[in-house]
Amino acid sequence: MYRGYGAVWRKIKDSPIWRTKKHELGKLAIHCLLTVNHKENRLMLKGGNIITIKPGQFFTCHEMLMRETFISRQSLRTCLALLKKVGFLTIESTNQGTLITLINYDTYRDEQVGANQQTNQQLTNDQPMTNQCLTMTNKDKNNNNEKKEKKRVDKIDVLSPELFREFWNTYPHSDKRGRSNKVATRRMWNARLRAGAEPQFIVMCAGHYRDSDPDKEFTQGAQAWIGQNKYFEDWAEASKDSKEEQAAEVARLVKEMRRD
Repeated sequence: MYRGYGAVWRKIKDSPIWRTKKHELGKLAIHCLLTVNHKENRLMLKGGNIITIKPGQFFTCHEMLMRETFISRQSLRTCLALLKKVGFLTIESTNQGTLITLINYDTYRDEQVGANQQTNQQLTNDQPMTNQCLTMTNKDKNNNNEKKEKKRVDKIDVLSPELFREFWNTYPHSDKRGRSNKVATRRMWNARLRAGAEPQFIVMCAGHYRDSDPDKEFTQGAQAWIGQNKYFEDWAEASKDSKEEQAAEVARLVKEMRRD
């Protein structure tokens, strides 16, 4: 739960980020300002790795930003690219999430308020973070039975095996090693089909997701994509925006902002 409060200078209303017609852009910018750490903090990631989060930074992931801002996947991707291009923030991707740094952070806030603000709005020193991002994308794993059920892939019966093979070959797996686990994906596939999902529909959604040319840093593991959150349902319709169209939209918005 977020605690405390943050003060933002009114001059942000004069920024083209706020004045653009793309209202999600200002919303995402304010969300970043309210989420960043106000003093140096340490964060424990999964596996015991500890990183330092400096003032003006926060650790997140694509799925968490979507959930917290209610911005769609396509719009979020465009907004992040635009905020990066206009010099509002930088993005550093890791294998466990994304570190966002606001450029010239101090110009957007009241230092006195920032110094007094409670610092546990996102993280606490006493609470190791097994990473909320990883929790979201891996919540469908059966932690109680996973160790007992570690079997070879070829020994796990899968429903509609031909369609599963088509799904696995269609899904745009991340380049990051271990992101997609075939054993876990088979379990999730079986669970979705037993719950009534049509295998042809899942394959179709995977094709739509692949055709959108998703950024590798944001691509989930296949097992999470067809897990209990049913992210595949977001791709029932083909994406209207290719990567080239998204780049063109960013360029158009930058031109519009400079004109204003």
